[in-house]
Amino acid sequence: MAENYNDQSIKEAAALLGIPEEKMTAEIQGRIGELYRRIREASVPRSVFAVFDIEAHDAEVLFEDSFSIRGRDLANICRDCKKAALLATTLGSGTDMLLRRSQTEDMSDAVILDACASAEIERVTDLAESDIIRSLSPEEHLTMRFSPGYGDVPLEDSKKIISALSADRRIGLKLTGADMLVPMKSVTAVIGISDRITGRNKDCTLCFMRESCTYKKRGGSCGIQNK
Repeated sequence: MAENYNDQSIKEAAALLGIPEEKMTAEIQGRIGELYRRIREASVPRSVFAVFDIEAHDAEVLFEDSFSIRGRDLANICRDCKKAALLATTLGSGTDMLLRRSQTEDMSDAVILDACASAEIERVTDLAESDIIRSLSPEEHLTMRFSPGYGDVPLEDSKKIISALSADRRIGLKLTGADMLVPMKSVTAVIGISDRITGRNKDCTLCFMRESCTYKKRGGSCGIQNK
């Protein structure tokens, strides 16, 4: 059976697999829990973040007059922010190797392992975001987390985040010629820092996964809670 600290992540993995709560038997939970344990054993989670002064323009956010990340949606989120955090997280190459190996051994396990890895990188990224929150003053609040590929922010702008954080050297994160993150189970993100509490729930209308999202099909969302 699943260990307590994994229960929420197992629910997330089940949601990604399209398993409704009423169909979540002890046997299914135990199977997901066992494969989740394998993901945890293969993973070496790492994260890095930094805070930058920003200016939000019509369709881009300028970071310390040095580089910009494009996107009207992101600019709107950061409209009232003078600072933003850049964040990068990864589960490491061991997770990639496990996922590739499982695809040659058992496709059923491979599908579940992939969902567990996706839930795990979200958990790791949430923990990294908590580190950012602890670094803020009581008057500062985070906006929603916004990643390249979400809304109108191009995937290729992950390269700017990786470069600004030296994430290639510090946590081994790279971007392929096809703009895919390596290791695969990794996240890059921008998070605005505001002097007021803002809505942090993800806007489904902006998401590139909106047509295939399992949360939406079940009438829910993957929203992040307010600080």
